[in-house]
Amino acid sequence: MDLAADGQARSTCSGKAHPYDLVITDSNMPGVSGIRVIEHLRKIGFPGKIFLLSGSAAELEEEYQSLNVDKILQKPFTFAVLLAAVNETTAA
Repeated sequence: MDLAADGQARSTCSGKAHPYDLVITDSNMPGVSGIRVIEHLRKIGFPGKIFLLSGSAAELEEEYQSLNVDKILQKPFTFAVLLAAVNETTAA
């Protein structure tokens, strides 16, 4: 598992190989928004799952869906909710 401090760190996913199965990003980060991170991942052909964490996902839900976000978790949520989402998404 790798952690990134902000959206600028998205370049860690842009190598030739895609070493990650799941990227979890927040919609509101310093530097680059979650939407831009997801756009970048889809542009480079990231094959893994993408979760978006948001306090206001409803207003941009269409845009998230168009980017094939696998799961939107509305904040606040518990660790149990996150774990259930990971298990549900990776089992499919």
